[in-house]
Amino acid sequence: TSKAPSVEEVEKCRSVHEFDTKVVVPLFGYRDLRHYYDDASSARLLHNVAVPLLLVDADDDVITGAPYRDPEAQAAVDRNPNLIFALTKTGGHVGHLQFPPLRFWRALTWSDAVVMQFVEAVRQRPCLSRPATR
Repeated sequence: TSKAPSVEEVEKCRSVHEFDTKVVVPLFGYRDLRHYYDDASSARLLHNVAVPLLLVDADDDVITGAPYRDPEAQAAVDRNPNLIFALTKTGGHVGHLQFPPLRFWRALTWSDAVVMQFVEAVRQRPCLSRPATR
């Protein structure tokens, strides 16, 4: 059985990785941080993608950024012509905020605009879908 950490233990965490190690791993019964990240990663499924898919990431992302980028995921992107990997230097995790925002509560992100352009391009050119290679 896993033991939930105390509030004090959670408050001491100073990074996402520390939180995952001290909270998520024991709470959900993972062996270690690598076991949790491998289980949570979509990398093992990317070879199955059979339609165009845009993946957006940033080097400064505290979860998937440069130091944490999964080599298995990059290899899958390289092998599957349906996957397009867009990498930016900044943007954080689910960031890429666009400035100035239209309204504070309705700020768009740069990635929102890019995704909409990608969807429109795929919609106009259905021939972009290609069989995935394994």
